[in-house]
Amino acid sequence: MTLKISKAFELIDTFNSTEKKAFQAYIQLHTSNEIILLCYDNYLKLIATKKIWDKKVLFQKMFGKVKEYDDQLLRNLFFQLQNLAEDFILVYIAQQTPTIRYKLLATEYRKRGLSKHTGHLIEKWEDVPTHYSLEENYWLQVEKHLYIDSLQNRSKEPNIQEMSNSLDSYYLLEKLKIYIKAISYENIINIKYNIHFIEEILRTITPEVVERYPSIQLYYAMLQLLKNPQEGTHYTILKNGLLHNIDKLPLHELKDNLAVAKNYCIKQINHGKAEFFNELMEWYKFDLQHFASKKTMSPLTYKNIVYAGLSVKDYEWINNFMEEYKKLLPAEESQAYYQLCKATYYFELQSFHKVAKLLYQVDYKDVFVDMAIKALLLKTYYELQEYEQLRSLCQSFKVFLRRKQILNYHRKGYYNLILYMYKVLQGEEWKDLDKITLAIQEHKEFMDRNWINAKIAQKRKELKY
Repeated sequence: MTLKISKAFELIDTFNSTEKKAFQAYIQLHTSNEIILLCYDNYLKLIATKKIWDKKVLFQKMFGKVKEYDDQLLRNLFFQLQNLAEDFILVYIAQQTPTIRYKLLATEYRKRGLSKHTGHLIEKWEDVPTHYSLEENYWLQVEKHLYIDSLQNRSKEPNIQEMSNSLDSYYLLEKLKIYIKAISYENIINIKYNIHFIEEILRTITPEVVERYPSIQLYYAMLQLLKNPQEGTHYTILKNGLLHNIDKLPLHELKDNLAVAKNYCIKQINHGKAEFFNELMEWYKFDLQHFASKKTMSPLTYKNIVYAGLSVKDYEWINNFMEEYKKLLPAEESQAYYQLCKATYYFELQSFHKVAKLLYQVDYKDVFVDMAIKALLLKTYYELQEYEQLRSLCQSFKVFLRRKQILNYHRKGYYNLILYMYKVLQGEEWKDLDKITLAIQEHKEFMDRNWINAKIAQKRKELKY
């Protein structure tokens, strides 16, 4: 395991195995300083051991005991190594991404007055598969226009209409993305954005535009889903579009659409529609199969996958997932998220004493982990009938939420959980529970709605309703 000893190694740690080998060859070709290669070779040997190491361990690995530790020497090596790594990334991206390579070459050919080279290059560029982005298509049309214009042949139309059309579609798509981001953040934090010309832009999205551009179709469906989440047709359009265009759209756009599809399912679940747990779990497995990194995983993604899998009672799969993927979590957050998820797993298995014991051990700094732990402890105290501890935690949790006004959706959701947990405890007659059930249905923001509904059903049985 590499400690954060330099920016160079933080960057190189993101390389996959193929890139690490390619970078080794790149160093040999682009520097005569053998010590840099020695440094990199020993770095590879150290990470292969999967042990924790630092600068002094690396230095000793390089020079043994024949040279006294020299921190400045290492700093200079790291600086040169980082420059080489950055240059390698630029070259590697250009080699692996034809459109970027063609864009750079076209610009240089034009500067150097190499019209024939540019013409041949554009022909090759036009043969690139159609899954390149609208932005890259705009690059192509601009370069095509500049090439034709440089020929100074007035009888040849200089690609103005195509260049204009590609700019329109690219601009429309980017504005949609920005507007979607704005709405998403408005739903999370207390902020209001003013996105200029958005109404005029939305009026230009006709059925013909949607049919012609799959990217615009999907982002427009995303927008409608955010604005009108109660209309399930938008989710169906997004889902079908995502599944049918997986080989036709840029990776970052597919990931954007997948994120919205998952978030929609999560919101539907929070509104009491338990059938969306299966949808959500399918999206998570789809994501792991097609897009997920084999090197890192977001703690939030890790937690959400566990919660979804537990909700559909896929216990064996989830237990295997927790153990296999915990090593991909950031080191500073790994233990807290793993313990939170493991505690949730025990809660679903009704091993409530294990839940409390595990949560007492969690060392956390993230506010979302803090809220999730508090909520899980509340439910655990309820299940164990430890009502004094429950009431105490409810009071402290409410104070905590009042101080976190920026967390709009989560603050309201957790506050409602506390409020109605109290009401269920105090409910002595079936008519009290009827009122609580109706009130819960009216709240859009509600954490653990399905659990509280299950507790109401249990209380009805106790009252012989």
